[in-house]
Amino acid sequence: MRHAVADHGAGNRRQRVDEQAGQHAGDETQRGEDEHCRERNGIGLFSRAVTIPIIGFLSIAFFIHHAHDRWQRRELALVYLIPFVALFFLGPGKFALDAWIKVKVASKGGD
Repeated sequence: MRHAVADHGAGNRRQRVDEQAGQHAGDETQRGEDEHCRERNGIGLFSRAVTIPIIGFLSIAFFIHHAHDRWQRRELALVYLIPFVALFFLGPGKFALDAWIKVKVASKGGD
């Protein structure tokens, strides 16, 4: 009887580990795309276009993934979502690589 319970418990544990491994594999793909967006956003290259996937990921985290969680779990997604929405609407600023490229292209067009 003990072996049956132990084997059953080990099977459940193995199943949970397999499910977590599959979940982490999906996280790695998302993490890679997210890092790519953050790198471009960090240097100010295509800032508005790069914020769209980040806003999408954070919106899914806040509105869908953590929809039934306590506020403390949902709050972090919202804290990160608000600045990226602001960056999308306000733009990266005058020190971004986008602004530097725009100045260079405008000065060549005037010659």
